[in-house]
Amino acid sequence: MKRYLITLISLFLTLLASASATADDIEHYKVGVLALRGHSHTQEHWRPTLDWLESQIPNSRFHLYTYNFDLLEQEFLEDQLDFVLTSPGQATTLSRQFEVTGLATLKTGFSDNQSRSIASVVLVREESPYASFEDLSRKTMAAVDPKAFGGFLAFFYEIERRNLPASTFFRNISFTGPPTDNIIRSVIRGDIEVGIVPACTYENMLLDGVIEPSNLRVINEQRPYNSSCAVSTPLYPNWTWAKTDQAEDRIGKQVSQALLAMPEDHPAAQALYSIGWTFPVSNTDVDKVYKYLDMHPLQKEWEQRLLELAKRHHYVVIIIVISILAMAGYHLLLTYRFNQNRKKLERSLDELKEKNAVLEHVQRTMIIGELGSSLAHEINQPLSAIKNYSRGLVNFMDRGREVSDLKGTLKKIDQQASSASEIIQRLRALVKRRETEFTLCDPITFIKESMELIESNFRRHSISLSLETIGQPYAAQFDYVGMQQVLLNLLSNASDACQSVASERETLRVKVLLCYDTTNINITVHDNGCGLIASNEEIHSAFFSTKDSGLGLGLSICQDVVEKHGGRLSLSNTTPGCIANVTIPKRDNC
Repeated sequence: MKRYLITLISLFLTLLASASATADDIEHYKVGVLALRGHSHTQEHWRPTLDWLESQIPNSRFHLYTYNFDLLEQEFLEDQLDFVLTSPGQATTLSRQFEVTGLATLKTGFSDNQSRSIASVVLVREESPYASFEDLSRKTMAAVDPKAFGGFLAFFYEIERRNLPASTFFRNISFTGPPTDNIIRSVIRGDIEVGIVPACTYENMLLDGVIEPSNLRVINEQRPYNSSCAVSTPLYPNWTWAKTDQAEDRIGKQVSQALLAMPEDHPAAQALYSIGWTFPVSNTDVDKVYKYLDMHPLQKEWEQRLLELAKRHHYVVIIIVISILAMAGYHLLLTYRFNQNRKKLERSLDELKEKNAVLEHVQRTMIIGELGSSLAHEINQPLSAIKNYSRGLVNFMDRGREVSDLKGTLKKIDQQASSASEIIQRLRALVKRRETEFTLCDPITFIKESMELIESNFRRHSISLSLETIGQPYAAQFDYVGMQQVLLNLLSNASDACQSVASERETLRVKVLLCYDTTNINITVHDNGCGLIASNEEIHSAFFSTKDSGLGLGLSICQDVVEKHGGRLSLSNTTPGCIANVTIPKRDNC
């Protein structure tokens, strides 16, 4: 009895040690899976595959972890995963940068090409008016993630290839994150106009019974390789099971063999809507998409490429830098010379303005000289009147007349004195050196004053001088003295022209016409004299004169004064005589 008890105890200890040793020999592996259709869906559909691996590889346990794109990449970079199951886009990105080895590619029975089933599907409601990709620009649309290859990038690639501006086309897109099922539901409800999902997502949701058949339509529908699922883009390689550098090559080989040995009708394959696994498929097509979109991980930033190019051709870079510095120095030199010349031109312009003012002053003085006898007569008239009135007062006083009787005579003396003073003031204003000054006035005022200054000259030569106005009078900005000078020049020239044909005309006349237009003020001086005897170019040239004693500055200065007003001066012959026309734009302020 005692021996039997010892035997049982020994047998129990042996079994316990064996169990302990078996537990210590089990190896655990972490498998990261991209959960496009949600975490629970991913656990449900991928767990049977991990169970199959555990049944084929003794003493192994495979733990399933589901992630979105960013978390999966983060876990991989932190060396937390032994195996990765993700879309061909992310698999390509990782494999081109890190030690990632493809072990097997999923096979599907959706088309004649069993290793290709990744594509973008662009869904709209049946009644929507959109028929092509071009129609979808700026429409409200949704995709799962900007990194999703079938869920977005394959479609993005097609838009770029059609030269459609992506920034405008995708202006109203939103990225919802997993699960992609919610995007299809949003299209069905009408929350969005366009949904972008991976191939067969809609068909698999119908198979799973999570939605009812709906009136949805695929834009740019195609069925490559006789695909049973309608897609909008070409098909790309399927998902690949990949090993990271955290797992040994030995377990990688075992996993590859186990996956390739999975029967096509095994429940694990059916759970993935697949028909098992095949050898890793090349992702060359995926590489082309990433390169076209400037998203390939091996493509360098333009700054880095430019720096490497500069290092390879450093002599050329040195020459370019020296050339740029030389051009910059030359530009600075030109700028310096330009500034110097500009200052010289400004000084010359100031000097010309000063000389022009002197010439204007000289010409005005000459006008007074030419009108000297007439002006003397104008001044003599009030002075003679004052003289006569003064003598009369003396005679009245000698006769003993009352002072009150002399009041009327004194008023007349005051009037004549004021008249003489006004004539002198006008002459002083005309002759005085001055700066150009614009004032608001009615043009008839300087026209009448100019006519009054020269009127005695006209009477002396029996020339009729008249003024006529047309339109509603208004005030505008004028250089008052300058315009007086223009009118005196034109009237003086008209007087000379009439005097030259005095023996041929019964009557000599000069008419001034002032026309108030809505936009311009026109002043016309029309005489019936000899007309123009020189060309228009000669007339407007400085120092050209038809008078023996003239300097030839009159019309040139008149032209300058009128142009300062933004106007124009023109001369033309008529039958008989000449017409001088001055047109000044209406300006309320300067």
